[in-house]
Amino acid sequence: MLNLRGVTPAAGEKTAKSLSEQLTASRIAALIAVFALIYGIASMHRYGVTSDAPALYYAGDRTLYWMAHPTEPGALDFRGNDPSAFTSTFDRHQAAYDDPIWFPVFPALVCAITSRVFHDSLGWMNVIDGHHLGLLLLHCVGLFFFGIYTSRLFGRVGGLAATIALALFPSSIGHSFNNPKDWPCAVFYGLAMLAACVGIVEQRARHLIASAVFVGLSISAKFNGYLVFANLVLWVPIAWWLLYRKKIQISAAMSSAFIAMPYLAFGLFIVLWPWIWHAGIAQGWDNFAEHIRFMISRGVGERPTWTSYPFRVLLLMSPPIVLFLALSGTAIGWRGDARQRAIWILLLIWLLFPLVRIAAPHSNFYDANRHFLEYVPALCALAGFGVARLTELVRSFCADRERVANYLGVGAAVIGLASLVYADATYRPFEAAYFNIFAGGLHGAQRDRPLSMEEPHVGWANGTEGDFWWSSVRDAVTFLQARHVTNAVGLCQTGKVLWGDSWPEGVPMPNFVDARDPDFNQTAWVYIMPRQTSCPWPMVQRLESERPIVHRVERDGGLIFEILGARDGHPHQPRPSTVENAERFSR
Repeated sequence: MLNLRGVTPAAGEKTAKSLSEQLTASRIAALIAVFALIYGIASMHRYGVTSDAPALYYAGDRTLYWMAHPTEPGALDFRGNDPSAFTSTFDRHQAAYDDPIWFPVFPALVCAITSRVFHDSLGWMNVIDGHHLGLLLLHCVGLFFFGIYTSRLFGRVGGLAATIALALFPSSIGHSFNNPKDWPCAVFYGLAMLAACVGIVEQRARHLIASAVFVGLSISAKFNGYLVFANLVLWVPIAWWLLYRKKIQISAAMSSAFIAMPYLAFGLFIVLWPWIWHAGIAQGWDNFAEHIRFMISRGVGERPTWTSYPFRVLLLMSPPIVLFLALSGTAIGWRGDARQRAIWILLLIWLLFPLVRIAAPHSNFYDANRHFLEYVPALCALAGFGVARLTELVRSFCADRERVANYLGVGAAVIGLASLVYADATYRPFEAAYFNIFAGGLHGAQRDRPLSMEEPHVGWANGTEGDFWWSSVRDAVTFLQARHVTNAVGLCQTGKVLWGDSWPEGVPMPNFVDARDPDFNQTAWVYIMPRQTSCPWPMVQRLESERPIVHRVERDGGLIFEILGARDGHPHQPRPSTVENAERFSR
């Protein structure tokens, strides 16, 4: 082994460890997580509150209030009135009024705690960033453990590649700041799968316990976390056949840990959602039953046929380099010993399960990939696995040319990293709206509408090629507030609550008028965020023909949002892309 200066040491001579030796898997994972945290803190002022977040942030704030006032009657009764001393910046608007009794509170509670510390006590952040910091911390903790487990399963190179892919995956960044349910669920879902894989492959019971903890954290964000056990039911018999049959005696610790997993996960879920149990066993059972009824009803739709929707999302909303590496892992990952094949099969089950679940008849979903984000960590893990296997192939072919193999590896790493960084830089801070070259970018996606759904479907499923969750409201507020706008603002979208939650504290706020209101035409400003269910392209074309465009934000040629001025009685020329999209929409 060469030392850092490239000189072979004499026998018995003490030398410094090489850089490669110093960069252990845990240090690499920690570096990636810390970098993501630093970048996130520096960037979080750009990320706005999303449509469903206010009700959940409200639930977190009120749960934290209850923790400080546990004996106050009704402190945590979401069906009753707010306590007189309780305040929250965020509102339970009508469309999401019951979300606090339907969705677990753990991520939002973390957000309430970070806001209490960094906004209320220290004054270092505004209230939005104070809450978003909680989600960012959960995301970075997830990246750290993701790096630890993937390195353990794939080796250091594969684990590094998988973790970087997840850290730079556009949907990962876009949802990590302001999605208090789907992304934390997906991250801990993935960690549960990886920890269970390590536990089974290495026959270590403590990792099965860790997997149960991660499942508990996942279901404490959203119901989808329960599906980890469905994945394991499919994979464990295969793993037993490959690894244990006639070879290894399963220890009592392993058997006990495996049986205990669902109980530990559910117990942690109960502990982390005080709304369930705070009023006693009888009321707690009713609260839990209502949660289950709602989630099952929301997950079932009327469509009787299969759909290719999730596979279109996979193909068009993933960076091509990640797709290529994941495809490589799929194609060559089965080669190797029983351990390699067991890992390969788990990765495929993990990736395909959420996609097939959504593709199946009577599944219900909307908002692009938001309801099945569990595939994203799986895709990144499979890409890292592909890197590990490709590295082995390159080294075997270049056994006598180590320098050539190193050059090839470094060159491929630079190209791959640059492509991911470019994708994120192109869409920042709207990474959740990313579409790749196969879709023609966001412009091509808005033109061709690849995420349109076949009938019957929930109307919200269509028109999600863009800022489907209204995170751009914060940018629009910054633009309007800088111009001291106090007269009425028209909204070509649904919902006004985000504007109140996003408007700076202590600054006079204008009146917001919905497009369906008779006074809409008299407003001095209009905010447009195109979405088929609330602001379709023909309406955008009409408004652009009546009003001047004073501010427009695009990404990759597609429209994120725009602000129009007052009607002046003169005709205006709509943007060519708006006309094209409106014509296609009208067909």
